[in-house]
Amino acid sequence: MSAATTTHSRPRPHLVRALVAALVAVVAVVVLQPSGGTTAAWSDSVEVSAPTGTTGSLSLAVTGGVTGSAVVTPGGTAASTWAPTSVTVTAGGVPLTGTQLAGSRIEYRTAGGTSCTVSGAPLFSATPTAAGTSFPVTGGAALSGTQTLCVTLVPGDTLRASHAGVSLAVTTAITATQAGDGTWTAAQSWSTTQDVPAALPALPEVGSLDSRPHTNGKWIHLDWTWADSASGAPSTAPVAEWRVEYRVATSNWQPMLRTSISGTARTVEIRWQDIRSEFTRSGSTGWLRVVAVLPDGSAVASTQIAVTISPQHGGTITRR
Repeated sequence: MSAATTTHSRPRPHLVRALVAALVAVVAVVVLQPSGGTTAAWSDSVEVSAPTGTTGSLSLAVTGGVTGSAVVTPGGTAASTWAPTSVTVTAGGVPLTGTQLAGSRIEYRTAGGTSCTVSGAPLFSATPTAAGTSFPVTGGAALSGTQTLCVTLVPGDTLRASHAGVSLAVTTAITATQAGDGTWTAAQSWSTTQDVPAALPALPEVGSLDSRPHTNGKWIHLDWTWADSASGAPSTAPVAEWRVEYRVATSNWQPMLRTSISGTARTVEIRWQDIRSEFTRSGSTGWLRVVAVLPDGSAVASTQIAVTISPQHGGTITRR
């Protein structure tokens, strides 16, 4: 009788791995399924693609309007402000220097509606000096949005004498700057013309200057004429106000009195305390002139006279 044999078969490895994987899956379902007392025991995550970065833009358009004005329009996607930054003045294509423009001003205002009116203090201005031909424009806060910018050239005595009746080109650089901490800028320039008056309407001339007794003590008497520049007859050209100006050899002209004088006046009685203290503190020797400020803001000065300011004898100003 033959012996019985027992055969043992080893489980195939791939079947074992399949059974283990199925068991883990069942356990995972039991462990990870939501419990009855909570809204969720896990959260799903969704992978999304972020939009690509976009770049903004900043632009500036300047369109000339009527003479002396331009419409300034900032553009692009970035918020911005803008302002005039520099100015040049040319005659016949030749830039004028600060020396040639001495005493002149270039003023900027925004239009009230669609027209430019020279009234009130300018928002920005430039005062040409020295030998340069490009002059910085300074002023208050920068502007925003579309606005009409107006420019006015207020000619000084030097320019009125050398370029009477001449049409000058005024070219203004305007710069837009990104708002906030941004560093983007955009720039444009704009040219317009401004005419220098053909002739002065009238000329002031200092008359008498002396000390006279007054009920409140000794006052300084000053009078002047306002004569037509062509005929020499008394002029009816309107004057907004008068100023008395003074300078010493090392200074520019400065207002001498603490207040201005009515445009209809042709004489003034000056108390010692009316004179600015820097001129009366220790006395000085210099020059005096009378200046007519016209309604358009321009100024016409008299010939200067040499004077001595002395605090002695109650305070005097005398011709030299």
